[in-house]
Amino acid sequence: MLRNRNSPFIAGARCAQRSWACDLSDRCTHFARFNALLNGIENVVAVQGDLYEPVEGLHFDRIVAHPPYVPAEEQKLMFRDGGQDGEQILRGIVQGLPAHLTPGGRFYALSLITDREGEMVEERVRKWLGETNSEFDVLLVVNEAERRPNSILQAVAEAKGKLGELGPRSRVYERLKVETILYGVLVVERHETERAPLTRRCQKSRTAGSEIVEWFRRWQKAAAQPKFQGLLMDASPRLAGGMALTVTHVEQNGELAPAEFRMRVKHPLVSDARVEPWVAALVGACDGSHSGIELFRYLKEQEVISEEMSEDEFGGVLRLLLESGFLEIEEFRLPGQMTKAFERSVAGVH
Repeated sequence: MLRNRNSPFIAGARCAQRSWACDLSDRCTHFARFNALLNGIENVVAVQGDLYEPVEGLHFDRIVAHPPYVPAEEQKLMFRDGGQDGEQILRGIVQGLPAHLTPGGRFYALSLITDREGEMVEERVRKWLGETNSEFDVLLVVNEAERRPNSILQAVAEAKGKLGELGPRSRVYERLKVETILYGVLVVERHETERAPLTRRCQKSRTAGSEIVEWFRRWQKAAAQPKFQGLLMDASPRLAGGMALTVTHVEQNGELAPAEFRMRVKHPLVSDARVEPWVAALVGACDGSHSGIELFRYLKEQEVISEEMSEDEFGGVLRLLLESGFLEIEEFRLPGQMTKAFERSVAGVH
């Protein structure tokens, strides 16, 4: 099932055996049917109804949504207003996933959502999944993050065109104890086999395409596999394009001494981190010609890292640097897909 203006036709034309387009509006449903006929796409079924009502009892491999997400005391514009907290429609769609998403199936939604006091978006989404939430991974790829509610709402209004006055929303966010407003892609994936659920997020650059969403999803699944640590230590990390390391020196006893090491990357992921000196040395040694285990042994020999640091601890830092977009490995290039050989190795498929 696909709740998006163009997704049903793309899926029907390219890959799906059958695609359902669901919409509450009778007018939108009529035009969806007309569009399918006009383009000769026979495997798209356009149905009218509220959320899953017209497809009750059906199960789907992919569910896609771009729901209304603007907070509104009353719904004046069906395709814009998303209830008093802006998440009413999204919440209803997620709550229906346990009944409609197949094992191995994925849900994607582009939406405006909020971090609130004591509760991240991902934690709230997991609660919406109910008693079966441990069967799902919940991932968030952030496009925009804003701590000033009125700024992002104004941007939404301008992007949507002249849809009438949005009005002040500050009181809504104050009541909800909103800390950050996020605009991004929510991904919920149902496990094919029993395993621990993943709850993760990242921030992509404005100019990065949708492929980074799949990169992040596949990276997280791979990193959760028992074999991943060994495979990672055998890989040869290198600097990601655009990565910058800034060293700040301050006066100490009449001389300049390094006091802060900060790494930044702006594409395709956005990351900014203050790191320990030994991490800066590690990053500087990552030229793609040495494996993770070789770097670990070399830095120990040079006494850059402590004798007490274990290989697993070192691998954890290396993994975080890769996941944040500071480094990359040939087997898992940014922003594209990992190589098929590496994916099979992680999954234990031969």
